Amino acid sequence: MRDSRRVRVEAPGGHERVPGRKRVAVVGGGIAGLTAATALAERGVEVELFEREPYWG
Repeated sequence: MRDSRRVRVEAPGGHERVPGRKRVAVVGGGIAGLTAATALAERGVEVELFEREPYWG
């Protein structure tokens, strides 16, 4: 039996650059924050990452 709520979503192809000069602040240096910061930086966004602990991850 198939789940009628299940949907296939295609992954975006390549990294599209964000038009204009963009700056964001990412709060949290855990895996999700680091992933978001990396993805944004790859698209040309200036990222400032904030973490309350003295280490990342």
